[in-house]
Amino acid sequence: KGSAVPPSAPREEDGTYWGYSVRMAGGLADVITKSPYKGGYDLTIGTSERGTSTVDDPASLEMKPFKHALIVLGGVEGLEEALAAEEAETATGLGLAGDEVSELFDFWVNVLPEQGSGTIRTEEALILSLASLRPFLRAANAPK
Repeated sequence: KGSAVPPSAPREEDGTYWGYSVRMAGGLADVITKSPYKGGYDLTIGTSERGTSTVDDPASLEMKPFKHALIVLGGVEGLEEALAAEEAETATGLGLAGDEVSELFDFWVNVLPEQGSGTIRTEEALILSLASLRPFLRAANAPK
């Protein structure tokens, strides 16, 4: 017979991927500054068609081992506009302009270089991002 275990048990006990979690946040500043983990996130990735790292350039995505990763997807206008709007409305205290949003992340990644369309729907971006980043995330925590 089986027994109930915390969602983290499969990953912690035998390294089995057990899905991702989603949480609600009041805005981009809260996503970054109000981590549910003691010590916060030790790997942060922002996605953008204007990303300076790309999945086509493995050297640009050399990651250190991590325990808690955060991957942030933008909406139709991107994370740049999300931050600009949030700063204008609430003065989050991050002190960054929209075009400086990449400074919030360890990696600013274009997960679909040469995408050929104006936008990617969020549900598409989620699957694309997780699939494209998976090899880099696995490599960062691979046994040495």
